[in-house]
Amino acid sequence: MPELPEVETVRQTILPDVKGRRIDAVEILTPEVFLSNEFVVTGCLIQNVRRRGKYLLIDLLDYSDNKVKKPLIMLVHLRMTGRLLLRQQDLEPPKHTHLRFRLIDPERSDDVIWLDFHDTRRFGRVWIRAADDAGQPVGAPSGYDALGPEPFDTAFSAAYLQNRQQQKRNVSLKAFLLDQSVVAGLGNIYVDESLFAAKLTPDRTVGSLSECEFDRITVAVRQVLEQAILCQGTSLRDYVDGWNRKGRFQECLMVYGRAGQPCRDCGTEIRKIKLAGRTTCWCPACQL
Repeated sequence: MPELPEVETVRQTILPDVKGRRIDAVEILTPEVFLSNEFVVTGCLIQNVRRRGKYLLIDLLDYSDNKVKKPLIMLVHLRMTGRLLLRQQDLEPPKHTHLRFRLIDPERSDDVIWLDFHDTRRFGRVWIRAADDAGQPVGAPSGYDALGPEPFDTAFSAAYLQNRQQQKRNVSLKAFLLDQSVVAGLGNIYVDESLFAAKLTPDRTVGSLSECEFDRITVAVRQVLEQAILCQGTSLRDYVDGWNRKGRFQECLMVYGRAGQPCRDCGTEIRKIKLAGRTTCWCPACQL
């Protein structure tokens, strides 16, 4: 599943090309993927592309009513294998393309690009919702309103994690950081990598951690995510950015997917176990 760095990379790569364009036409090839709530997006102007956790939020301004400009939000969750792809030509869409948005420059109607939603496994979803005064979706998908702080927010701190662990003292550190209500955007790859960077074992219970160890976690999470974003994400199977380019962070992985291989730091064999229902990799010598 694309995690925060991959979703952020998609946001960064599509934003310059879609911002300010108008949705001229929509092709819905797989209706169950597009949950429009009866809102019509044809004619809407794209104002911005944001990210919240693993969600992309595309801010739209509805020009269909000459008297009222209605703000809408297109939420996109890529789930396991979803992709948002830009195309400069109206070519035959590849297999597993479920939605197509024809985008025009309002000043030059012949300047056209396509934004396609592609998903091999069909788990991804696109929602259209009204925006409230704070720019948040009204009637957001399940779980959205419960998302925890962003890893780069000041709210994501050692003190915050210590407070949250009081209700989850017997939960493993791996499960704790995978919980989207604790911190938004982390998944299997970046939890494993962050815990290696913090030198903490994934099966430690959060109730056993000190404030200093929680501080190491926040620092490690930010460092790992920053590096992954600079590398345009991790491409192991399906993930590509908005222009169909692979990321490079898979070349930097220290533990994730490396079970049985030597640790890059100490040479000890990387081990794996199941935690929180997920395959988890760590170095038994470096992580305590």
